[in-house]
Amino acid sequence: MSFSTWNIQGFGREYPKIQDDYLDSRITIDPAFIRVAKQLAREYSLAILSNDAAEWSSFLRAKFGLDALIQQVVISGAVGVRKPKRAIYQILLERLGVPAQRCVFVDDRGLNLKAASDAGIKVVRFLRAADHAQETNWDKVQDLEELPEIIGQLFPHE
Repeated sequence: MSFSTWNIQGFGREYPKIQDDYLDSRITIDPAFIRVAKQLAREYSLAILSNDAAEWSSFLRAKFGLDALIQQVVISGAVGVRKPKRAIYQILLERLGVPAQRCVFVDDRGLNLKAASDAGIKVVRFLRAADHAQETNWDKVQDLEELPEIIGQLFPHE
């Protein structure tokens, strides 16, 4: 977020410290994410497609050491379009340089998954604890540790 946004909210004098404090203390990632991403990165190219402010995404990727694992990053605040708009998936596919059917998109939101699926991308729904009752026709995981097996089934070795 920019200074003017924080200023409008009444925190302008405390910028950027308040922003850094917020990002550093309030934003977490699933404890299994780094371990699973390292495992997947040995065999696959990984990308991030996120609705986020570009500055926040950069800060958080550095904080969690994600840039060493990720080959491509598409952040809505940097490209000017948000999920579930089809254009953001097309931007990612162009940057990856691979056909949509060779990609897997993991998300917890049905609208984002539908848009990715409509673009030809394979999808996996991450069901959070509160979502257990929701049924989908997509592959799903309730724990990130399940991803390598699901992805292996989607792309069996030949």
